Amino acid sequence: VPVDHHSLTEALSSYVVVNSFEIEEGLDIVEDFFSSSEAKGCYLSPLVTTGGNKVSAKPDFVRTRKATPAEAKVNQPSPAPASAASSSSWQDRVPSIQRRLSYELPMMTDESQLMSYEHLCKLARHLPNSVVGCSWRLAYSTCVHGISLRTMYRNMREMDGPILLAVRDSNHHVFGVLSSTQFRICEKFIGTGQCFLYTFHEGIGLKIFTWTGENEFYVKCDPNALCFGSGDGAFGLWLDEELYRGSSAPCKTYDNEVLSSTEQFTIQSVEAWCFD
Repeated sequence: VPVDHHSLTEALSSYVVVNSFEIEEGLDIVEDFFSSSEAKGCYLSPLVTTGGNKVSAKPDFVRTRKATPAEAKVNQPSPAPASAASSSSWQDRVPSIQRRLSYELPMMTDESQLMSYEHLCKLARHLPNSVVGCSWRLAYSTCVHGISLRTMYRNMREMDGPILLAVRDSNHHVFGVLSSTQFRICEKFIGTGQCFLYTFHEGIGLKIFTWTGENEFYVKCDPNALCFGSGDGAFGLWLDEELYRGSSAPCKTYDNEVLSSTEQFTIQSVEAWCFD
């Protein structure tokens, strides 16, 4: 896609490129920045543009943050030459470029062995306000702590606050839940309406299933199972005590679709993240 360098600079306005990493999505890398009025002045990564003033045939996903006032002033684009395209012509020339760039990688004290950078960035924008800006810390991982639901409960004994659970099944499908509270063995369902289920679909991306208000079956922590959402005898997500087998079905709590690659699935790995 040919693109004028000045128009690209203006379209990326008040954001600053701070890091980048490769994904396999071709030109489908741009999220909120190409709507005409979003800004002026940014740093452009050489991974996005080439010397020929064209978007690279294999661009990378670019991580960004909001420019400080000083950075925005220093990095104001120079006046466009007479031949440069206007922001409106930019939109006309590149209507198919989609939004994929505005989500900053969260601060993390540990590395995820399960989720990609894209997974992390997309999930970060759906977290409750109470944990926005907090660092992510790995509370439990099957790769690190072994395969045991009781170990997960034990690791969260002194914690308080939301937990992000990520599951990858044997078909490499990634899905999970945001719980408003840590997991602890309890006879009743726990949690609040901030809980949600999520899944990643190849070619579609992240899908979020929020609380419907139909019931309050958010999270159920038993010694032998971990369950999320319920209704009509089905659980939105169910994991066994060995974190080896699970199931997913539509439920009234979240009005979700099947999260995993199949309704009954084998678990490949699990991670639980808390927020400090």
